[in-house]
Amino acid sequence: IRRNNNMGGRGASYGGRRGRAPRGYRTVGKIRGISIVRNTIKKSGLPTRAPANSVYFGTNSIGKIVQLRFYGKDGQVIKDIDWVHSFAGHRNGTVHWHKWKNNKREEGHYPLSKSDIKKYKDIIETATEKKDFIWEW
Repeated sequence: IRRNNNMGGRGASYGGRRGRAPRGYRTVGKIRGISIVRNTIKKSGLPTRAPANSVYFGTNSIGKIVQLRFYGKDGQVIKDIDWVHSFAGHRNGTVHWHKWKNNKREEGHYPLSKSDIKKYKDIIETATEKKDFIWEW
């Protein structure tokens, strides 16, 4: 894991240089090409707009990686992958995703497809340094 607390800066607003965190966020590291960004105002959460087709890991208020967010070609959020909250009878640690529509996160919790598990399992386990997630449900 490559975490570098001196990496990046406040960054440019969305539409700025590729790989920089949006305004109000700071890049605090990178794991397998995915930037880890920290909210410099609220101390947690990820931006709702970013450079087109970006992917960021987000941290909570104590710096733990808690989310993976995907942005579309227009810079709007299209999907979050979460694992740190319980929902509908599933315990904390159950990996799932949330849809976004019209710049709002929808209520549903969805299991990852087998191809998404194959694609993201190792990246998320490496980023969080945890191997005890529930991937299929």
